[in-house]
Amino acid sequence: MVGLKKEFANENVKFPFSCYLQVLGSDISWYCVKGTWAIVGFLFVFVWKAFLMYPVAVGGAVGGTAVWVARGRKSKRSKERMEKVLTMKTLVHDLLQGSEVGLGKDMIRDDVCNQMEPGSARRRKELMGNTWGTVLKQIKSDSRIRCAEGVDGSTGEIDELFTWVYTPRKKGRSRSSGREEEEEEVEEGGGKGRRGGRRRVVRG
Repeated sequence: MVGLKKEFANENVKFPFSCYLQVLGSDISWYCVKGTWAIVGFLFVFVWKAFLMYPVAVGGAVGGTAVWVARGRKSKRSKERMEKVLTMKTLVHDLLQGSEVGLGKDMIRDDVCNQMEPGSARRRKELMGNTWGTVLKQIKSDSRIRCAEGVDGSTGEIDELFTWVYTPRKKGRSRSSGREEEEEEVEEGGGKGRRGGRRRVVRG
């Protein structure tokens, strides 16, 4: 064993199995770090030599890869942002439709941000700074929502109040929808020669 005198090691001292696991884990970690650095160094030397031999080709390949990675990350962030905008707009619409009075923009912002990120103040701050501005512009241009200055009931201050004014058009009833058709049994004639029949009566 490492760090033990020869006389002590020859006495066949038994060590716990956990000690062997610790030594094995330490060796594996060391070889992993050493192997990783060896691979990185080899790749760096290889790319450098290739760049010296073919500077245009290697430079173009590295630059193209960097641009491709950057565009992929930008596209992913843009997609995530649009999803947040759509989610926030849906929450704003639900909030306005459920309110009988106009709501101030600050109250709407705080409510929807708390619904989207109830457990993270940092993420709520990011939503207010990066997403809310886009949503506010869109709801101001939405014809279903009325925006006018007024006194905010929650703060008592003059603010832009948003009210849901859109009402879906109800489908009209057809002319015959209000009519009721009934059939009545009638009997005509008398005595032995009387005849029976049915008569349809339309009311409406």
